[in-house]
Amino acid sequence: MTSFATRWAGLPRAIRWAAMGAAGVAFYFGVAEPVLDATSRVKARADAKAAILAQYQQNRQQMEAADKTVAIGVSRLGNIEMPVESETRAVEFNRVIDDILSRQDLADRSSTSRSVPLGNNSTLNMVVDSAFRVERLVTDLQLTGEPEAIAAIIADLERHPLVTTLSRVQMRKAEGRDTGRSLRASISVETWVLVKKARNR
Repeated sequence: MTSFATRWAGLPRAIRWAAMGAAGVAFYFGVAEPVLDATSRVKARADAKAAILAQYQQNRQQMEAADKTVAIGVSRLGNIEMPVESETRAVEFNRVIDDILSRQDLADRSSTSRSVPLGNNSTLNMVVDSAFRVERLVTDLQLTGEPEAIAAIIADLERHPLVTTLSRVQMRKAEGRDTGRSLRASISVETWVLVKKARNR
């Protein structure tokens, strides 16, 4: 060790500085740089995992909010049956409407029925089996009755699982003599079904 120190001390200052510089460079590239690279990789993985956790937390909060919204809707309006392939759905749907209307004392009632495609751009059409399309079975009601009777009918329709939506509700005071408090209501009631698409020949 003494011999090395003596030889080192005997070297010109420029050579000693050059040797120390070379040793520093060797240390950086041999030890420090790999450590820094490893640290950067660990930090990048940590940042990526932190971003994933943050996204998960955001999605979880959104899902919880959506669950609460659905729960409120179910508590107020009841469950809704998803569209299914059913040849009897129209008959069941009309029976439900007749039953709800029969509970109230109406001065007048009439109805017409129609079938309307939901539309290819609907999100629901995008998730059902590609062999089917969603059809809206619509019953248009024209009712005349007391405000309480009309309100009760609307509430019963909205709560029934077979009723997908009330797409139109319009009310005005009934015209004519001796109508009193009666209202004239136009209500479009819908249930949605799956219909097989026609095969291309």
